[in-house]
Amino acid sequence: MMLRRFDMYIIKTLLLSMVVVFLCIGLLIAMFGVIDESRGADETRSFGTIVLIVLFDLPNVLSAITSYIVLMGGLIGLGTLSQNSEITALRAAGVSPTRLCVPVAIASLLFYAGVFLVAEFIGPQLQSIALSSTTDQDESGSFGTLWYKEGNTYTQLQVVDSNLNIHGLRQFQVTPDSKLRRARFAANAIPDSQDNTYELKDVKETLFAENRLEVSELTEDTWSLQSELKSLPQRIKYEPANLSFRELRQHVEYLRQEQRDPTEFEVEFWSRIARPFSIIGLVLLTVGFVVGPLRETGMGTRIGVGLVVGIMLEYFQRMLIPFASLYAIPAVVVVVIPVLVVFTVGVLLLRRIN
Repeated sequence: MMLRRFDMYIIKTLLLSMVVVFLCIGLLIAMFGVIDESRGADETRSFGTIVLIVLFDLPNVLSAITSYIVLMGGLIGLGTLSQNSEITALRAAGVSPTRLCVPVAIASLLFYAGVFLVAEFIGPQLQSIALSSTTDQDESGSFGTLWYKEGNTYTQLQVVDSNLNIHGLRQFQVTPDSKLRRARFAANAIPDSQDNTYELKDVKETLFAENRLEVSELTEDTWSLQSELKSLPQRIKYEPANLSFRELRQHVEYLRQEQRDPTEFEVEFWSRIARPFSIIGLVLLTVGFVVGPLRETGMGTRIGVGLVVGIMLEYFQRMLIPFASLYAIPAVVVVVIPVLVVFTVGVLLLRRIN
């Protein structure tokens, strides 16, 4: 289908509206993020460090709500065209609401593609820089006192810095029938990414036999990881929204190997795959609203409708996640249901207008 001059005009208008909404929401999130980080900050963190941490985390946060930014930007952009009677002129010229969805969909997908690429390829680097700056300000480490499970081995990491050096490690190995077989404590652990191992320093080890205990002290020992060493932080620290698409897939595989519930991460994984389809459904919804029920309303009403619809969709999907874990519903089903709801409502609106 050939794009006409009015298509390009609508695409430019909507992209501008989406960028404005993106900047406004980003500014609000950044302000609340700085306030939240400041509450838990100590004297070793400067205000500039807090601002950098929040700003470098913004791409991932905004990527998760791109669908709602597209919805609000579309409502505002098309609403502006409707108030200027430009949509009315197009309808009078024979442009159907369905045909009007074409430039809206192009603008929405272009905007989503830009945000996705930034969050996927630039966001992780920005988070690494933020983590390094935090560690530079606070020598105690980037995070600590966390647990990591791999096979029958449970490991407590007291402090892990940005270079993946561990300061204080406790490790417990159990038998298949959940009896403690070995415990060891290391003062420090130095990573070796080539061999995918940790070199343990100042190790104290206790072996639990049936009738005795064997205690030994070693200057050095080795901890071999089954998973990729560089992916260790994401396995013990990050939330699903903070992981890249590749990291999400790796983490889901790790959770399955450890026989742990991967539903939350699977939902995030499939949500990113389904987001372009969700955006197409929101395009139908946007055109249906602006050409139909909201064609005579003001800008405030459109923004309110965008917020309400976005919040309803978000909580609807979150509500389904516990059901997926409880009743073993596939994560892809949890993701597809809201998309189908949006498509159905959008199609019904367009059919009613036509």
